[in-house]
Amino acid sequence: MKLVQCEKQFSGKLTKGCQQCIKGRKSVIFITGLCHYKCFYCPISDDKRKVDIVKVNELILKTPDTNKAIKDLIKEMELCQSKGCSFTGGDPLAKIERTTKYINALKKHFGKSFHIHLYTSLEFLTQEKIDALAKAGLDELRFHPNIEQPNTWGKMLLNTHKLVTGIEVPAIPDKLKEIKQLIDFAKKHKFKFINLNELEISDTNDKRLSERKYKLKNNISYALKGSQETALKCVTYGEKINFSVHYCSCQFKDAVQLANRLRLRAESIHKSYTEVDEEGMITKGEIYSIKKITLKQFEEIQEYFDIPSELIVLEKGKILIAPWVLRDIWKEIKTDFPNGKNYFASVTKTYPTADEFILEKEELF
Repeated sequence: MKLVQCEKQFSGKLTKGCQQCIKGRKSVIFITGLCHYKCFYCPISDDKRKVDIVKVNELILKTPDTNKAIKDLIKEMELCQSKGCSFTGGDPLAKIERTTKYINALKKHFGKSFHIHLYTSLEFLTQEKIDALAKAGLDELRFHPNIEQPNTWGKMLLNTHKLVTGIEVPAIPDKLKEIKQLIDFAKKHKFKFINLNELEISDTNDKRLSERKYKLKNNISYALKGSQETALKCVTYGEKINFSVHYCSCQFKDAVQLANRLRLRAESIHKSYTEVDEEGMITKGEIYSIKKITLKQFEEIQEYFDIPSELIVLEKGKILIAPWVLRDIWKEIKTDFPNGKNYFASVTKTYPTADEFILEKEELF
């Protein structure tokens, strides 16, 4: 399975965090939904907004402050073949003890080369918390200042020790002047880069964006009109003043970063009884009944049809079976196999994620 490659628009040199992200080698840790929530463009969904929830990619850690959560966290990183991770939210500094505990655990398990970057606004930023992050082993700190409040930017000048520091903000369509000022600020104070993300609409920010007269750029995208143009002008400005400015479009995040991470996870969880397509989606067959299928019933089906053991398993009262095998034997199960009328079957295509989000489900008759 080939990973997606595409050009990313930037000036200067990409940081290690961005390089890994492009390859799908970064897992995303949503450490908490707690934040000050003053950003009018915040896209966080209602199920996470103002909620102290932890997600690692698509996996929810139900008991986030336990040793079990650390084990589940590490397992997810291994399944995704991650070489690093990012901490986001909400604001990770709203839960600084949890954040540093996770960083310590990841560095201890994967080693110093496991690259970790973290996003934070300025609301919870203190020297004490930066000290704690540096001590825990954080590699890269990405500030998220308010573009409209330059008088607060000085808070980013605390002692960051040897951390790589950068700034990441959305490319707001009518804020070109302010973003250029932020670029000048970053260059003057020796930040390593500025990342600009294409601004997109969501169910939770559409009203606030509409109030500011922002519009979608077309009918097939959630990105806002003018955001990309603003970002590209800033990339050109970065080239002019010899400073690293990176631009991530909505399409790039979905078609490259996320797509590559899904492909890598699919490689890890693929079984001999599943099919994986070029996009990393997984297809499997299922045989089930009103009651849980017993081991005896499972063995009867396997023996009757002489199915190789690597193509069929019993899991949580259901039979998981290679979809091509299921299609071949299903008619005979219903017509000739003893008590076959008591069984049901389907072929399901899912995302290769922890939640196994279903894309298609075909019931067999």
